[in-house]
Amino acid sequence: MLSLPQELVDSVVDAFPEEDLQSLRACALTHRRLLHHAQKRLLSTIRLVVPSPEREGHPYFFRKLLDESPHVAAYPTTLSLRVGEMNAIVPEFDNPDLVAAHIARRLINLREVRLVSNRYNSLEVWWDGAAPEVSAIFDFLRYAPRLSKLVMHSICLTPDELRDVLLCVPALEHLVLSQVRITGPVEAPLHPLRRLKSLAVRCTQFPPRRSTELLLSLVDVSALESLAVEYMMATPNSIAWELATQLIHAAAPSIRELNIVIPYAMFYEDTSDNIGAVFRQQDLPELRVLRIVQHPGRDESPGQFPVSPLCRLFTRRHCDALEKIRVEVASVVEMETPCEHWHELRDSVLAMDPTRVPTLELVLYDAEANEVSQVTTCMGKVFEGMKDRSGGPFVSVTRATGLTLFT
Repeated sequence: MLSLPQELVDSVVDAFPEEDLQSLRACALTHRRLLHHAQKRLLSTIRLVVPSPEREGHPYFFRKLLDESPHVAAYPTTLSLRVGEMNAIVPEFDNPDLVAAHIARRLINLREVRLVSNRYNSLEVWWDGAAPEVSAIFDFLRYAPRLSKLVMHSICLTPDELRDVLLCVPALEHLVLSQVRITGPVEAPLHPLRRLKSLAVRCTQFPPRRSTELLLSLVDVSALESLAVEYMMATPNSIAWELATQLIHAAAPSIRELNIVIPYAMFYEDTSDNIGAVFRQQDLPELRVLRIVQHPGRDESPGQFPVSPLCRLFTRRHCDALEKIRVEVASVVEMETPCEHWHELRDSVLAMDPTRVPTLELVLYDAEANEVSQVTTCMGKVFEGMKDRSGGPFVSVTRATGLTLFT
């Protein structure tokens, strides 16, 4: 029988989805043979906070658990490492007795690691070539041979440091860079270090223009299947626009799913046409899913939904394999005349080759049930009887919570 410290149990239970927790309790109480499965599910994701007082983040309790029950080291598949002030971290990471690093090295089945700083650029204090201890932060990655996904959030890296990180993870296939700045000179490697299947890049502090080239010199996107980019408050001449557009261009031949996050201003103004321009200029022969997401952070009420740019995405594009256009918007997309301006899209779709019509999926953030019902009724009136390329309904309306692209 595995005995867990009560503080660790409380921490896990507080962070666990209620429906999963109820299922696990039911499994454990129904039959003791299911208890082992429940333990594995509870410990599949481990979150550690460093530097940590003795009772904060519970790394000491978890280390004790590993010492007393070594088989538990095989349970976690995801490690989330949240770091605080860098000047407090470096001496501890350089210490062989650091609890978090010790734990990370013992988790033999890690598939995913998330490195998150508590506030933007908190790592930049020591992140330079004069700090030899920095390499110790990523050193534990070498002990995770099955690691395939790496998420880094709010970190400033030099290209050499990013290269060292990639070298630590030979099986890497999925990379997420959220608010990560890549700065400083580097000698490009003779060939990219890793061939990725998915890449997500979100930079709210725009990197130098050379950063795209440096990133593409380190990772091979020729076989990329999924790409997520963010056009945050960008115009076609901005560095952010250039970064996202160059990544789309580099991955165009193989990409099957493209996710684009754009802010409120671009979503409801004519500048959203610039997104359409990107697709008119790119040949995306393998693209199956196009996901356009309005960033949920805003205070103002939106205006009329920009149907005209959406029409042009349907009719003027070089992606014949497209099966779905998914548009995610804020939950308060309500208009006094919610149906009339959608007739433009209906007419555009009716003029298309029926074998090329993708599904339109409208997703409302945090919407109330009555709002979903209202929009569903509206769409039903406008697009009644219309089918997509597979013979299913042309449009559907659902609701969701939060932005999950960069997590």
